[in-house]
Amino acid sequence: MAKDLKSFAREKLSQVSEKLKVAEKDAEKVLDGHEKEQKDIKSAYEKYKKLSKNDLVKEFLTQIENKKKSGNFNRAEVDNIAKRISPMLNNEQKQMLKSILDSI
Repeated sequence: MAKDLKSFAREKLSQVSEKLKVAEKDAEKVLDGHEKEQKDIKSAYEKYKKLSKNDLVKEFLTQIENKKKSGNFNRAEVDNIAKRISPMLNNEQKQMLKSILDSI
């Protein structure tokens, strides 16, 4: 019986070890994805940080128009982005964002 218990424990330990390896690989994939996302955000920030408010709005509307022309415009995606950034904006910026979204 002790032998069966040891075998059972080894088997379970082996299963847990395999699951842990899979979880570690999954975690690495998630981290790699976040690193890419951070690079993309930093790149966008560097590209747009020197633009005036009016130039930013023009650039945004130009990109929306280009997406519409190419058939890649996704209103739900735009609304989702707006929803995610809205908590970071002050009231004036929120009103401007709402106005822009209403115009597209």
